Amino acid sequence: MICDRIPENFRPRTLLVIRDSRVGDVLLTTPAIRRIRDRFPEAALDVLTSRYARRSGVLEGNPCIRRVLSCPKGRFLKWVRCMILPRYDLVIPIRRRKVFNKIRSTWTVGGFFPPRSPHVVHNSESALGFPPDDRFVPLEIYPGQEDLDRAAQELPTPVVGVYPSCHGSTISRVDPMNSRRVWRAGEVQAAVRGLVSAGYPVALFGGSEAEGRALESLGLDVPVFQGGSILRVAARLARLSAFVTVDTGPMHVAAAMDVPIVALYGPTVPEITGPYSRSGRIVILRDEALSCSPCRGKKIDCRDNVCMTFHTPERILAALESLIGRRASGPSSLHRTGPEP
Repeated sequence: MICDRIPENFRPRTLLVIRDSRVGDVLLTTPAIRRIRDRFPEAALDVLTSRYARRSGVLEGNPCIRRVLSCPKGRFLKWVRCMILPRYDLVIPIRRRKVFNKIRSTWTVGGFFPPRSPHVVHNSESALGFPPDDRFVPLEIYPGQEDLDRAAQELPTPVVGVYPSCHGSTISRVDPMNSRRVWRAGEVQAAVRGLVSAGYPVALFGGSEAEGRALESLGLDVPVFQGGSILRVAARLARLSAFVTVDTGPMHVAAAMDVPIVALYGPTVPEITGPYSRSGRIVILRDEALSCSPCRGKKIDCRDNVCMTFHTPERILAALESLIGRRASGPSSLHRTGPEP
């Protein structure tokens, strides 16, 4: 059973899973949602998440879920939202917050179990009392056929994708709000030019319009893809031969699409938030000799972003060759994309 307070024969008709967080965190919760669905196959399962994650569509089309509900920011608004939700037979918050106690339910999971693994996927499962399972339960995201068809037009041949930034920051400076998981402009230019010189066709990926403009300003003769829903991003990433990326949401989307990944770590911890892929075609690069890494972006006045300077073109090329081999051909002809209409 999920929690030692819930009887084994309990059969909820309605069930609410709560994961009020960013897109990447919500995606990393999908294996736990799958296991909850397997445990209660007859229940109508809803998910309460952040407005941003709901708008992104990260859970759209997930066959485990009946509907996705949003929770606003701010303690008072969250309290109001929880108070007006309908009564559920079972409520399962992936993370405990007192405000969620306001949701009316027959049972609410309250007793959390110690994690069996530091990774957030296993942590979510074991926190709910699920026993260890030899099965690999993958991340789940479901781009629609329209997104897949459009991605096939934009990326007719496989390329190496590069994603250098996260959370709306620009790549020309160190942004303290994103835990410094960002390359600076000169480092991105050197890495992309190194990949192109080695024969790999390359495309740059940016999340926001600001990121897209920053990528365009680098003056690199490679396509730049930006904007669109997370499902469109997933469809594009599925077309890649490999993905070179910092620790951020698109990295987890690529893992869900089983794309080979070169993950560039500095301030964060790969054992906790590393790519979670069925194939395991992943190379994690980080400077293990650096005493201040991982800092998780806290309590360190870092002006040089030194942990991310470890990711030189030579190291990235070596990692890429170990995943997909050496390339001898030149860049492919691709369509450039601007902001989404």
